[in-house]
Amino acid sequence: MSNDRPSVGPHDVGGKDLGPLDLDGHPTEDWHALAMALYTTAMGGERPLFNAHEYRRAMESLPEAAHVEMEYHARAVETMVRLCIDKGLVTAAALAAREAGHDS
Repeated sequence: MSNDRPSVGPHDVGGKDLGPLDLDGHPTEDWHALAMALYTTAMGGERPLFNAHEYRRAMESLPEAAHVEMEYHARAVETMVRLCIDKGLVTAAALAAREAGHDS
């Protein structure tokens, strides 16, 4: 039998000594609540846009830099954007145009 562990991503920190857990409150911003409302809406109702399994897979497949540099709510938004692109609900080009201030 092989002792090889399956490949894990940067999100899998189980068993690593990462120091003490910071239990102090963290500052929140208005957009954090909006991100969570979007998540709840996208996964709820009669016809959800994606399910928890799809969301987790997409979150875990973000590049390592996203897991290191982005805070949770930013990763959540990036995950939902990627899912919407994957499902053909929006295109990357349309999002880029919107971000640049051009409607498409």
